[in-house]
Amino acid sequence: MILNDTTENIILERGRSFQNASPDEVIDFIKGRKINYHFVAPKKLSIIQFKKKLFLEIHTREVLRYPIRKSFFEKLLMWYKISTVFAYKAETDIIVSMLNNVFKLIKRNYVRVVIENGEALTITSPDYTDIKDTDIIGNLSKDKIVKITRTDMFTKIDTNEIRAINPLPNDTCGMGLSVFNSETGFHKFGVNMYLLRYICNNGATINMDILNTSIPHYKQVFDNGNIKSTIVKTLNNFYTKYGEIQRKFEKATDLKLATSKMKEVNKQIDFVLGYKKSNYFFKDFRNESQSNSTIFDIFNFITDKAKIYEPNTRLRLEKLAGDIILN
Repeated sequence: MILNDTTENIILERGRSFQNASPDEVIDFIKGRKINYHFVAPKKLSIIQFKKKLFLEIHTREVLRYPIRKSFFEKLLMWYKISTVFAYKAETDIIVSMLNNVFKLIKRNYVRVVIENGEALTITSPDYTDIKDTDIIGNLSKDKIVKITRTDMFTKIDTNEIRAINPLPNDTCGMGLSVFNSETGFHKFGVNMYLLRYICNNGATINMDILNTSIPHYKQVFDNGNIKSTIVKTLNNFYTKYGEIQRKFEKATDLKLATSKMKEVNKQIDFVLGYKKSNYFFKDFRNESQSNSTIFDIFNFITDKAKIYEPNTRLRLEKLAGDIILN
């Protein structure tokens, strides 16, 4: 598995990660973790470096110190849209200074800092609306949940198969609901569809606008009714659009991969993985075979290669693969 959780000189913590795990395993972890909240003025927060790690200090009556996770690091960068590519390559003293300046620039009376199992997990504004993973799981029949992928960045809950399609003879793909959430602010609560190719266990996320129903975590009045209605709406949309989805996958098996399309896909891979990383990603997708390749071939290559990446990157690649087929 390919990981990327270090700057040049700093190691960032990571919480427990689940890839296609059983519901019971994930639920046990969620219920067993220790969560603490600190509602504090930004000026009372600071980042320090100690023994190749970054720590968050909360200055109240006493100084509380917590190692920071990759999720906290990237969430703090998001406040002023600071590039993570730059942040992971910059010198440590520059990063520390920059993060502390972000605290000074936050124009809020207070922020909410979430500590999970003794580590700084995320930082959110007063406008952030909590949507708990346990609330979403509680609105789905447990016997309908097949697997859960969960990291500090997002949660993806896959239900059992609703329909199947056969893009190629003897190549069955199952389709079901994927329910997304993020307790840390990196992903909207939303529902769309997944596609699982049984012959090789490759997966993709189907992102047609009509299927992608979501609720942002900010400035929302939220209750369990939103969860149920969002799931039902997406399911109804899927039944309406099922024929169109099937036709697009069938067409992709015969549609030749044009050079212009391949250039576009390379740019998209570079956006997900980093500048010029597409050359490495496609090194096994040989030039001599590209002239005979189809859109379905590149879809299959990306979803297969996605398996070696950590869950956050894998999800982005699987979304990209779905976009290639459907758009």
